[in-house]
Formats: sequence, C-alpha cells, structure tokens
Amino acid sequence: MDKLAITGIGMIDNLGKNPEQCFSNYISDNYVDAYDGKFVADTSDMLRPENMRGSDYASLSRVNQMGLHAAEMAMANIPMRENTFTLFSTLSNGNEELVDFVHDLEDGGRRVKPKRMVQSLKDHLSGLIPILHNFTGGSTAFNSACASSLYALHYAFSLADDYDFIVCGGANSINDLDMEYFGKLGALGTSSKPFDEDRDGFIMGEGAGCVVLERPYSAISRGATIYGYIYKPSLGSDGSAGNIVEPSSIGITKTMQRSAEKYKEALAFVSAHATSTPAGDVIEYDAIKKVVGDVPVTAFKSKLGHTLGACSIIEIIYTLMALRNKTIPKSHNIDETLLNNVVLENSKTTKRFALKNSLGFGGKCASVIIEAV
Repeated sequence: MDKLAITGIGMIDNLGKNPEQCFSNYISDNYVDAYDGKFVADTSDMLRPENMRGSDYASLSRVNQMGLHAAEMAMANIPMRENTFTLFSTLSNGNEELVDFVHDLEDGGRRVKPKRMVQSLKDHLSGLIPILHNFTGGSTAFNSACASSLYALHYAFSLADDYDFIVCGGANSINDLDMEYFGKLGALGTSSKPFDEDRDGFIMGEGAGCVVLERPYSAISRGATIYGYIYKPSLGSDGSAGNIVEPSSIGITKTMQRSAEKYKEALAFVSAHATSTPAGDVIEYDAIKKVVGDVPVTAFKSKLGHTLGACSIIEIIYTLMALRNKTIPKSHNIDETLLNNVVLENSKTTKRFALKNSLGFGGKCASVIIEAV
C-alpha cells in the first residue's frame, strides 16, 4: 500500500487549539515572538475525554493533556472501532516526574503518587487513549529523536491491512529538564529564524498533533471526509558521515530521493526540518536543492519553535492545511538569507503535493510526501 487516507486531524500549539486557527495565525503577518525563549501553548479549555473523571484529568501532566486534546479532536468524526491501533510518541513525557522522583529519593524516599509516576513512561499516552476509548488493537510509542512521529507514521503502513483505524500522534511540553539539557548542548538560540544568516540555534516549542489514518478504499466506501493522503515515509541514517550531534547530508538526501522521485514536478513546496541551527539548516537546504531543484522551501519552526518528538506530525498538519488552502506559506522572522528558494512571502499554488523532512540526533532522517484533497 503506497498511501493512507487522513480522515481526522487535531492539534494544539502556541498559535491555537485547532488546525484552522493554527494555520490562520501562522500565515498572518503578525509575528508571535517567543516568550522568555519559549513558544508556549495556551492549554486552557482543552478537549477532555467524556468518560474521564475530572480528578484523573487534572492529575495528568501538561504534555499528556495536550496529547489527549489533539487525539480527541482527530477522532471526533470517525466511528469508534475496537480494532484501532494507537501510536503516540513524546520525548518530554515523564521528565518532570523523573525530576520529582529523584528529589523524593534525596528527601528520604517518601511515598510518591502512582498515578503521577506512571506518567514517566514515554508510552503513557499510547496506552491511555485505548483505555479511554476501548480500543483493543495494539499500542506503542517511538523514540527516534526529533523524527519520532514520522518514524511512527512509517510503522503505520505495516499495520494498515490489519486495523480499521490508526491513531498516530506526537506531543511535547516545555520543561526545565529539556531546557537545561539543550542549553548545555549549546543547541538553544536567541530567536527562531531558520535559514537566516544570523541564526544561532532553536527556540523550544510545545504542542501536540494527531492524525487518524485508514485504507483509502475503506474511507471512500464509508463516505468519510478525506483531508488528504500520506505516502509511505522514507527512513535513513547518516552512517559514518555524521556523528551524534552534527548532521550530514547523506541520510536526508537518500530519504528525499526515495520519497520525491515521482513527485519533483508536482511539489508545491518543501516543509523543511530547519531548526535554526547554523550547520543543520544549510546542510538540509543544499540537499533539498540537489534532490528537487528550485522548489520553494519553508520552515514552520520559524513561528512554532522546535516541538521535538511532536514536530513531524504537527508540521505535517500545517503542510496539509497549506495545501488545502492552496498556499505556499512563508518562513517568518528572516532578516537576511542567501538561500534563494526560502519562501519570504505567502503565495498561491494549484499544486496538491508537498515534501516534509524530519531529522534527529544520531543521524536519523525521514521524508514523506503529503497530498491534499
């Protein structure tokens, strides 16, 4: 199977609480700058599962609440079927609980709250969603650095023949442990400006995105609203050309070649990983130009920040919304760039396809084609 239908979408980030609001605020000329070096989401009045007690919901960490919001929205218009597989990944889940646990041990090992501590599991959301909706299909999470949710989408293709629906999402919250970790690595910058000549690192962002996938013929036969199609992602690694923290062009070149080979002339734009780091942005840009030529390149992180394990799925939804609105969206916050294909102004398009890239520490690379309906 070369593509899956997208029949549900949901999201929250610093720009809004649903895909339409988020995209409208993204293409707006009003630039939302980071607050204190972070792109923070408004988590008030989020969607909550109807059968979840208020006290249980209140006990959830911020990242889990955002993940549930995105999932509830994505699943709102699909029939609930037990034969549903759940994929939900997050890199930040459990970080706050881990810090609290260490402090508890240092304070003499006083009793911790089990409902809080179980949230330290990276796959907590992937197990919670089936419990709330009586899904008896499998569930799991992926940890592939900042390409996690795109790796999960690749796995979804191996599941499609066996399940009615696949719920696939990613979530990330800002927490002190991540800020300290990436600060010590020297990865954090002063402003989110991918491809700009003065870029100096990424700004942390937070949010969650979720899509519901199913076989195209099943979606058509039940008269579902199809937002678009996702084609099977291509995965790769940099091999010995890279190292743990510095990217190479080897992996991303190979994944783009496999994904975009048939679609070069049909691409409206490339949604770049583009984290605003000095080395990474230009390496990716040069690879894009080598593989697909003079195709417009945009960087959603310019206004969202870097949402780590959630960035692939969140930016796929932005890509889909742009295509559905026949728009090539600009990259924000760029004062000067020498990279001619970087989009500096919103423009219109009649093309229905876009290419999305994701990269992660350890040379992990992934690319995927998105088609709008």
